[in-house]
Amino acid sequence: MAADEEPDSPSGALQTAAEEEETKTFKDLVQKLQRAALKNPVKCAVSSKYQTVEKLQQYYLFIPSKFKDTYLVYILNELAGNSFMIFCSTCNNTQRTALLLRNLGFTAIPLHGQMSQSKRLGSLNKFKAKARSILLAT
Repeated sequence: MAADEEPDSPSGALQTAAEEEETKTFKDLVQKLQRAALKNPVKCAVSSKYQTVEKLQQYYLFIPSKFKDTYLVYILNELAGNSFMIFCSTCNNTQRTALLLRNLGFTAIPLHGQMSQSKRLGSLNKFKAKARSILLAT
């Protein structure tokens, strides 16, 4: 460290951190930089209370728009017996796709911003209770 640099300045802390033993963890280095460079830092952490379901399968398919409905129905038939969350680009498309699937005999329910809060909660609860196997959302 240069003689004119203070140890609590950001550049001084970086150089001091680089000179310390390699046994320091990344967390220790971040805390040291926080003390040197930030005033009133706020710590944000992700809760480990919630986890993704282990058997969750996520897919993203690029399909020409004129074939999207056909491919969707095919996939739903192939994976029948599972629960599905399908995300649509607009509220109108969510409603349209839900009506299409219902007319084809699927238990689909929409969830979008143009619905009242009580209807949105009702849709979510029906999906969670497995009364509907397909949730279409924006």
